[in-house]
Amino acid sequence: YGEVISPGYAISTMQDPIRTAKYLQALIADIRKAQERRPGQRVHILYPGPGPNAPFLILATALFSAGEIGFSCIEYMEQSYSAGKHIVAALGLEDYVYEYRHGDAVLYGHKGEPVDVLIAEIMQQGLRGEPQFAIFKNLVPQLAEDATVIPRAVELRAGLCNPHKEYSHVKGYPLPAAAVALRQDLGEILTLSKETLMERYKREPKRYERAQEWDVPDFKIPPALGDALAFTVYTFIRLNDELEIAEGESGLSMPLVIHDIPNVQPGDEIRLQFKLGATPGLVYQHHRPRMSILNG
Repeated sequence: YGEVISPGYAISTMQDPIRTAKYLQALIADIRKAQERRPGQRVHILYPGPGPNAPFLILATALFSAGEIGFSCIEYMEQSYSAGKHIVAALGLEDYVYEYRHGDAVLYGHKGEPVDVLIAEIMQQGLRGEPQFAIFKNLVPQLAEDATVIPRAVELRAGLCNPHKEYSHVKGYPLPAAAVALRQDLGEILTLSKETLMERYKREPKRYERAQEWDVPDFKIPPALGDALAFTVYTFIRLNDELEIAEGESGLSMPLVIHDIPNVQPGDEIRLQFKLGATPGLVYQHHRPRMSILNG
């Protein structure tokens, strides 16, 4: 259902500090909201893909007691599963854990205490490669109606840019206005959220469960192009109502220029599908009069 990254690579993602800090801030906020909804009750956090160091479990224990929060963790890679269990035991945090399962979150069926918060960061920009979509697709219908998810929404948008000019402006983030002004927004590709998943699940539950692809819009290149000719996927990550990961704050939110598509021309059509399965991500067809390029 997607790439499972190695323990070493998973540990290196901790060097993405703004991402880690904002995910933790969002988790703390959701725990406190759950405590307000159910005073005196333990908050149950479902945490697929904790990796070898389970950062959002370990960090949260510094702020909450084991009587206040408990985690159910699901880790697919055996080395990461063993390392995560070891670090929990070494720090004496077993009382914080409902369950630490070696298994696949895409196939996980939840039993036991209702989940209050689902937190997962198993993605790259453009939702490619890793199984964030498939895991949310499986887990979200199993949540209580008032349960929260982190991130709240991952939106992919299509756009056009001139990467050579844009990168010539970039000395760091945030981007100067002159760089952003070169872009053209083409519109939303998809939004992964509890609301969008549940809307489709309630409408067509059997088709939802069997789905190996997710319908998304096609795009026709407008007539006024300027020199922004590179088809690009932008990833917007909203963690909760107050927190988002802005472009450039993390590798997750960097623009994804689709280099395999040649410079577009007015009237070109970009036909898209989001594929699940072993290699999740966008698959595209680029159509131009007298030319057709298929890629994925």
